Amino acid sequence: MSIKQHPYLTSNIFGRIFHSWVLGLLELGRKRPLEIDDVYPTLPDDRSEPWIDLLNKEWENEILRANKSHKKKYKPSLFRATWKIYGHRYSIIGIILFIYTICRFIQPFVLARFIRYFAPRSNISSTEVIILASLTSFFPWIMFLCRHMAFTRAFLAGMHLRGAYSGLVFRKIMKLSIGSLGKNSSGKIVNLLTNDVQAVERLCLDGHFLWIGVLETIVVLAILWSYIGVTILLAIVYTCLVLFLQMVCGKCIQLIWAKRVRKTDLRIKLMNEIIKSIHLVKMYVWEKPFQSKVERVRK
Repeated sequence: MSIKQHPYLTSNIFGRIFHSWVLGLLELGRKRPLEIDDVYPTLPDDRSEPWIDLLNKEWENEILRANKSHKKKYKPSLFRATWKIYGHRYSIIGIILFIYTICRFIQPFVLARFIRYFAPRSNISSTEVIILASLTSFFPWIMFLCRHMAFTRAFLAGMHLRGAYSGLVFRKIMKLSIGSLGKNSSGKIVNLLTNDVQAVERLCLDGHFLWIGVLETIVVLAILWSYIGVTILLAIVYTCLVLFLQMVCGKCIQLIWAKRVRKTDLRIKLMNEIIKSIHLVKMYVWEKPFQSKVERVRK
């Protein structure tokens, strides 16, 4: 059976932006139930093994630099290794979101200028109002495309890095000795592959909004200062207070999350020990005591 080529590879730029390459699969699914052979093969860029190899190579380079460095403060950084393999792609997402943010700021001013044309004794020419009307209709499309492209790329970035991190953890597990495996509970490994890796994936989706939020706050406060004046200081104080409260709440959530992770480790470790020694539990009829213990830990 010949391997089908993924239609994304042969589609043009508009097909890739609007995902028109998937219409053939949707049409086939409308006619009959889809089978496993109907699904397109994985794109070369979406395979996890190349990303695992790249991240593993950069991580080993970080370890070599740390060993060769005369500065004791230099430590291997997983962030640096990740940025070297994916920094340029993540920067492109930031550029697209920056264009989206600029359009969001410009659109209200263009619309306000367009509405001013209908005011009495307006000095706006007909040519200018046509341009303003065109821009008013054009900006939503640009914002839609930028947002769509940015979130699609961010989702793919999260998927690629999640696969790379998970593969790196698996490779590390395979290299550990029996003694090292005994020191680390399976619950800790499960948390690494679920909670921690998912946090990296969420960061790919939401990370750029950290600086975009700061940029929007500065621009909005500057605009309000030009319109309102000194009174805007009250809004600035309120904004700083809200940010402080959000930081405090974030710290509390982080502490609660860390406590939850420790509880999860304990629960999974207890369940693994019970399963490994299930023959002893059955032989000595310890089902009820261990059931009570598991229920107590789960609470």
